[in-house]
Amino acid sequence: MYNKLASSLVKVMLENKTIDSSKIDIYIYGIELIIAYICYFVILILNAILTKTFLETVFFCLGGYHTSTYLKCQALFVVNQYLFVVLIKTIPTEVYNYVLVFLLCFSVLTIWIFAPVDHKNRRFNHKERIHFQRISRVYSLVVVIIVVILYECSQMSTFSYLIGVFSASCSIIAGYMQQKRN
Repeated sequence: MYNKLASSLVKVMLENKTIDSSKIDIYIYGIELIIAYICYFVILILNAILTKTFLETVFFCLGGYHTSTYLKCQALFVVNQYLFVVLIKTIPTEVYNYVLVFLLCFSVLTIWIFAPVDHKNRRFNHKERIHFQRISRVYSLVVVIIVVILYECSQMSTFSYLIGVFSASCSIIAGYMQQKRN
């Protein structure tokens, strides 16, 4: 869908002689990304407004997972965001602290044990794996610091941020399992 729209726009640009014909693939790819991000943010903002979770959604979006297509990405995002909203609206406040500890421990352990996960199109050599492992472990320590700071400011913001990190951690596990299957 995005590719067809991007191709049509590039065709118009070629007809108007506003782009170099030798770089058509680059223009199509760039416009495709722009269209995908616009759709992504429209869905994001609409969901945040409809569920009255705008600030929470901002914190939630700090984590992410890359799928093989834009449509899968957006579908996963919408499902993930709705699950996040259901959790925010249904978890009793008296168990927030327990949920926060679970989410933090699960996420940090997942990062320390499984990260980084490479991709079939970009395999890591040993040196790169060690480098990215160190970076991901530093990231996990940054997550802990952010959680402590956010907790001092607002339990809801902490919960929202950790749900996003938890989602990314689940994606790390999914990527690891997919890699092991292949």
